[in-house]
Amino acid sequence: MVVLSADAERRLIGDILSALSVAEADAAVVADDLVEADLRGHDSHGLGRLNLQVELLRSGRVNAAARPRIVADQPSAVVVDAENSLGPPAVFFGLDRAIDRARQHGSCAATIRNHGYIAYLGLYVERALEHDCICILLAKSKGNVHPWGGLLPLVGSNPIAVAIPTEAEPVLVDMSTGNAAMGKILAAIRTGEPIPPDWAVDEHGRPTTDPLAARRGAISPMGGPKGYALGVVIELLAAVLPAGGAGTSRSDDALWSSLLLVLHLPSFMDPAEFRRQTSAYLRYLKDSPKAPGFDEILIPGERAYRTRRERLQTGIPHPDESWRTASAYCEQLGLDPAAYTPA
Repeated sequence: MVVLSADAERRLIGDILSALSVAEADAAVVADDLVEADLRGHDSHGLGRLNLQVELLRSGRVNAAARPRIVADQPSAVVVDAENSLGPPAVFFGLDRAIDRARQHGSCAATIRNHGYIAYLGLYVERALEHDCICILLAKSKGNVHPWGGLLPLVGSNPIAVAIPTEAEPVLVDMSTGNAAMGKILAAIRTGEPIPPDWAVDEHGRPTTDPLAARRGAISPMGGPKGYALGVVIELLAAVLPAGGAGTSRSDDALWSSLLLVLHLPSFMDPAEFRRQTSAYLRYLKDSPKAPGFDEILIPGERAYRTRRERLQTGIPHPDESWRTASAYCEQLGLDPAAYTPA
């Protein structure tokens, strides 16, 4: 186990990406995304997924020099082609334009196609809060979830995220529509730990606790047919609508695509009153009777914010395998891994 400070991990990721010809500003955006995932306990989407960003760049599937462009622009609808650019900068490009238009017209939808891996979705929807906006983000990922009643990985794990302001920390939802994100399966492979039996099936459709068998098989949909239904909806809205393609119309090496829905809060009601009412409702939930075995009722995102505060103080723990991978990249690129670890 290796423990890194958030700043050290941010420098590590940024330096590795910069050595791969990624512009400094873009490298910083990607690093922020991965570090925020780790800070909040979403280790499956943090440093452990740096290898995916590196592989996308080295293979040429993602072009470090590419820049997203607007291909269709209306007051409340924006279509962005990311041109095979890095995912986090491309999604922020679309988000910032959707926020600008939502502030003028009350709401705006933006589709973004042909972008790289975007890791932790919570970071994007939080950005909207800075502008008195609420963002709902739907993202299309590679097919790795089986349809309800099927066994082939034909539906993406297709996450959804939203941040809603309160008088304190926001309500933050960032979840896959599969029982687990593929990043969690890969994290279990790295650590050698078994996975819960309801996460995935093997290639024969049998529930499995072996992450390697799950990798060869398919992730199960969250909540059975309900999660499957939501995953299909996101597949259609975050893949077909951005012209990214879905199912058999989507090539195996296709990149990611997404849909952003942005609401300008003052266009609907006074933001302070909205925060007051959301906070009152959350207190109502937390003060309600607890079920046997529970000490408290948590609000969506509350555990992640607690973990973030703790890890900012104590550092971010990483499995040896993740650190070995990062160290190998450093050595390949002329960087010293020891420069990022405590003396």
